[in-house]
Amino acid sequence: MGLLKKQKSDSTESSHEKAGKTMTEKDAKKALKSNQKKAEELLKDERKMNDFLSQLDAKFNAVTGLKDKFADIPIIVSLIRSYIKGEYRELPLGTAIGLVSALIYFFSPVDIIPDFLPGLGYVDDLMVVAVALKFSYTDLDAYKKWLAEKGNQSEEDGSEDEENESEDNVNDNNADDEREKDNEVETHEL
Repeated sequence: MGLLKKQKSDSTESSHEKAGKTMTEKDAKKALKSNQKKAEELLKDERKMNDFLSQLDAKFNAVTGLKDKFADIPIIVSLIRSYIKGEYRELPLGTAIGLVSALIYFFSPVDIIPDFLPGLGYVDDLMVVAVALKFSYTDLDAYKKWLAEKGNQSEEDGSEDEENESEDNVNDNNADDEREKDNEVETHEL
């Protein structure tokens, strides 16, 4: 709570004055950089990162009206989860830090334009996420491709399993038929 009070008391601008400002790309880069250390700490601690991502999911689900503008947040969260679990390691550390920094900014209610201001509160969050995406879009596209291939592979594995099962059933049926013939021959010979 002390940090929130300090940030508010240091500011001479009211929320309405902040809302009248437009965030520039330079401001967004500055915001990303200010969260860099925290992002690095979260990336080193899987438990803390999972807690943060769960809280972020809750905030994202509570956002109304602009959810379509934040459509990339769930894929970023998925990417970071895959990264920290070690499932997907093709992500450069700098990109991971930048994306987590953007998520931290989005999650924080105390930013350039306070989130509680209707219609305006998420404009700065959008800008920060957009700047992070600008620098990581190729990595995000590679992750989406990896997810698609992984999904296709799972489907193929499932169909291969079905094919193997049906081949096994055919082989089992043929073996049963052979045993029956052998039994018939044995009983005829007796």
